[in-house]
Amino acid sequence: MLDRIAEGFTTRQIAEGLDLSPRTVESYRAAIGAKLGTTSQAEMTRLWLEGRQTP
Repeated sequence: MLDRIAEGFTTRQIAEGLDLSPRTVESYRAAIGAKLGTTSQAEMTRLWLEGRQTP
């Protein structure tokens, strides 16, 4: 799901693509943010990109 967040998908788009409710996606997004220590989509994206560059 983090890849879709980083690619700029909306909650609704993620929910439809994964056959989940928008509220479930919001809960997952909040859990991901808590694990990463941020609520910012931009910060989540930055961390995701940095992780992808790690060999």
